[in-house]
Amino acid sequence: MRKGSVDTLARQWLMLSALPRAPVRKTAAQIAQHLEHEGYVISKRSVERDLQALSALFPLEADERSRPFGWSWQRDAPTFNLPGMSALQAVVLLTAQAHLRNLLPANQLGELQPLFQQARRTLGAVPAFGGNSSWPEKVAVAPTSQPLLPPTVDKDVLVTVHEAVYLGRQLQLVYVARGREESKTYSVHPLGLVQRGPVTYVAVRINDSDKILPLSLHRIRSAVQLPDRAVAPEGFEIGSMVSEVAAGFGRGEKIRLVMRMTRESSIHLWETPLSEDQTISDEQPDGCVEITATVEDTAQLYWWLLGFGAFVKVMEPEKLARDIRQMHVQAAAL
Repeated sequence: MRKGSVDTLARQWLMLSALPRAPVRKTAAQIAQHLEHEGYVISKRSVERDLQALSALFPLEADERSRPFGWSWQRDAPTFNLPGMSALQAVVLLTAQAHLRNLLPANQLGELQPLFQQARRTLGAVPAFGGNSSWPEKVAVAPTSQPLLPPTVDKDVLVTVHEAVYLGRQLQLVYVARGREESKTYSVHPLGLVQRGPVTYVAVRINDSDKILPLSLHRIRSAVQLPDRAVAPEGFEIGSMVSEVAAGFGRGEKIRLVMRMTRESSIHLWETPLSEDQTISDEQPDGCVEITATVEDTAQLYWWLLGFGAFVKVMEPEKLARDIRQMHVQAAAL
């Protein structure tokens, strides 16, 4: 088919897909706006001509009782469901492939490849994109700390763990804990994945314990899927593991943090607060501000504070202030 015919067919498929079933209706202007978002710039008049032509082939109807006319599928029309992909769907798929690669199910990547290929073809055929399907190359994620290269994860381990999480099956793992040389074998219930920077963790129950632990994928030496179902404790949600991983495998108690910072160092906290109850005082003559916030007492907090060096002074609580001072002294002695 000629490219012009393909463009027309794709545009009309999108039009038909966008139409609601009566009594809900859309005007030609609304459909034109929808097409523009999908990369097809077309006038309202051209949409009306297309709809008139399509109504001779499909059970479409126009409500002509008032202007602008509203278009819809007839109330009793058979369900319209043709396989296809819109430009927006294509953009989402390719962006997910580029930036969520480590969280996509590795055991299903083979089945996803045709979708990724279709997404590239879809964007390449949309006139407004000019054959350019490089949206993912126009989106970047900036790290909030020193960027690190991801650790090497055994491909067989990755696929086996992802498949077990996907299917809800137990695993037998050979795992080497951090700082250890000898490995141990565990039977675990894998419950989900958590990404922290370059490292991916699998949240597991070891045996039938109620305690959930995050295990680093790159420290798993081998993994075998078991036939038994993985069972999560009642009320468990994978989101509850985010703070565990971020805190270095342990949630700390809530503390009231009071600190002095130079105004320049604190600017980002005006836009991205430490907590809902954060307060920042007016700038003092010495160029500093006082910040208070309720936070968790974790290793992550210590490292964050140490990263500011002499530009932050912890005032409360006393234990945290004392620990940070001692760490600065030890660092100076190196």
